[in-house]
Amino acid sequence: MKTNKIKPVLFVGLISILILMAASIRSSLEHMSDYNKKTSSLITQNNLKTQYYLALQTSIYHRHISIRNLYLLKDEFDQDDEIMRFRSYATDFIKARDQLLLLNLSKGEIKGLDKLLELVKAIQPEHEKILESIKSGEPKTKILSILEKRIHLQDKIVESIEQIIHAQKIESQNIINNIKHEYRNTKNTIYLIYLASFLLVVVISYLVLRKTQKLEDRLIKANKNLEQLATKDSLTGLYNRRQFNHEIESDWLHCSRGNTPLSVIMIDVDNFKQYNDAFGHVRGDNVLRKIGMKLGKVVQRETDIVARYGGEEFVAVLPSTSQEYAAEIAYKILQSVRDLNIKHVSENEIVTVSIGLATKIPNHNTEYMSIVESADEALYQAKEMGRNQIYIKKDN
Repeated sequence: MKTNKIKPVLFVGLISILILMAASIRSSLEHMSDYNKKTSSLITQNNLKTQYYLALQTSIYHRHISIRNLYLLKDEFDQDDEIMRFRSYATDFIKARDQLLLLNLSKGEIKGLDKLLELVKAIQPEHEKILESIKSGEPKTKILSILEKRIHLQDKIVESIEQIIHAQKIESQNIINNIKHEYRNTKNTIYLIYLASFLLVVVISYLVLRKTQKLEDRLIKANKNLEQLATKDSLTGLYNRRQFNHEIESDWLHCSRGNTPLSVIMIDVDNFKQYNDAFGHVRGDNVLRKIGMKLGKVVQRETDIVARYGGEEFVAVLPSTSQEYAAEIAYKILQSVRDLNIKHVSENEIVTVSIGLATKIPNHNTEYMSIVESADEALYQAKEMGRNQIYIKKDN
């Protein structure tokens, strides 16, 4: 009798446990599926946003370089080609903007994007002035004046893009935290249901945790990539223009307090446009990478920095460095690029660089841009004197 009574109890208990296990498994799978969908959707959204933010940044950067090229070009046909190229970058910008507007943007990203579009609209008249001045053959000094006026707008545009990327990182982190919170609640619920089948709970929890860790690792990696975009040049891996400004301003203040000299070396690849026209942008980009690697090997002190200043221009900042030592570094850079022995358009030519060097002892009455301008003037002199050489700017 007891056996017969126990069997139904065991049967009912077994059925109850199986029902609990089935309900738990179903609940777990539903939560895992929902979690995976949310996380996968976030990763997809992040990747698309990163792609389109890069497209925005690249089109703006290329328009900036194109304007500089127009300033340097003298041939009308070359100018017309460059103007067409300049306007095509605007098309790329609009396409990337339209794609971004189709995505699920946070309030911070929408605000940043609106600010970016306002800045782009604000700088457009300056671009048109420059184009009109160039086409009408107005003096270089006037064109240069307009170029200088738009620099602060250009910097604001770059800063705006970086703010959007920062807003995306914050939004991603908030979503991650919400998903983690949902996951913790789900796990606690599952533990209560799984009292009768503890081992199964452990297995499922392990699988969920392992999946969670993989997804979190992917999100962390995506966030690191976003952070690197804000400070590093995507082509060469060197510091970008914005980070360069931050670093040199800090070095300027440091040298000012210690009354020690600061040296700046500006490097420009000679006749790089002709190289690109002859061999294509892929090989041109490869040349810039190789030169960037050489610069990193020559400028080795922890206190020194190397950055891609823009286009085919690089810059090195050497704090607490005399002009004599900086000149040695500049010569090593000049020679190391020659040693690459990269063939140029002509069979008898190789890729070379022109270098401008300036050294100053900073003080509180001057800004760090004064030494950048001096180095840029020295670079101009080096090119005027025939390229493939160093010009040292004497500090009055």
